[in-house]
Amino acid sequence: MRAFKIIACYAAGLVGTPPRSRVRLASGQWLVLHASLLAAGTPGAAGVHTAGDVGVTIEEARPPEVIPLVVAAFELTPRERDVVVAAAQGHDNDAIAAQLFISPLTVKTHLNRAMAKLRARDRGQLVATAYRIGLIARG
Repeated sequence: MRAFKIIACYAAGLVGTPPRSRVRLASGQWLVLHASLLAAGTPGAAGVHTAGDVGVTIEEARPPEVIPLVVAAFELTPRERDVVVAAAQGHDNDAIAAQLFISPLTVKTHLNRAMAKLRARDRGQLVATAYRIGLIARG
């Protein structure tokens, strides 16, 4: 796996920046993995750490870490994302148009393109899909 090769290069001192990776589980949850070098001579679960030992921290990904991935994966434009977020907030096309300084027809076009990219058949399914895939943060 590519991530292990990057961590091995980091441990060997070939990569200066600590590796990070975002992983999506089958459940749809996103995780962030952080690697860091462990100090040689410090105690660990398997004994004393030696030079080059790497620890990996796994935590739940926050929306700012996931949203760019989702936008890129579904090839959404920034404006399509803005329109989907506004639709999820319950705004109608006229309100979205006023908020984003575009015409209602342009809003409709962005919604239709986003629905095609996310394979949603209507506005409700578009919003539900956007939440499910992590395009819109819950809360």
